[in-house]
Amino acid sequence: MKKGEKFADSFYLWGTPIFMSLLYTFLIYGNVFPPEINFNKFSGFYLGCFVWFICGLVLDIRIKRKGLTIREIVKKILDNH
Repeated sequence: MKKGEKFADSFYLWGTPIFMSLLYTFLIYGNVFPPEINFNKFSGFYLGCFVWFICGLVLDIRIKRKGLTIREIVKKILDNH
C-alpha cells in the first residue's frame, strides 16, 4: 500500500468532519472564518462533527498502533462473512 493511500484512509476517519464543518460554515455564512458564528442554531451539526472527529482520531490511532490499515480490517471482516 502506498503512503498516500494510508493518508487517504486516515483522512476519511478524522479529516472529513473538519472539511464538512468548514463547508457548512461557508455555505451558511459565505465565509469560512466569519467574525461571529451563532452556534445556537447549528450546535447540533458542529457537535456531531466534533464527535465524529474525536471518534475517527481515536480509531485511527488504535488502528495504526496495531500496524493495520482500514482496508485490511475491512477485508478481514468481509472474508469472515
